[in-house]
Amino acid sequence: MNPTPPTPATPAVAEEAAALVEQARNEAQERVAELHGEEGTVRSEGAQNSPSPDDIDPAKRPLQRRSI
Repeated sequence: MNPTPPTPATPAVAEEAAALVEQARNEAQERVAELHGEEGTVRSEGAQNSPSPDDIDPAKRPLQRRSI
């Protein structure tokens, strides 16, 4: 049984696909710009300043001082 070859895209379908790709690209660029704008703000600081204990390398952990 021979599979049917894909039908060539019509110009209208190709134009619609190109428009959707362009729209997705623009939306992605806008989101990246928003994320870059958030860097260093209070909104982004919450996650950055609260590392999980699993994310801390024990070899690089600062020594804890003991009170005397």
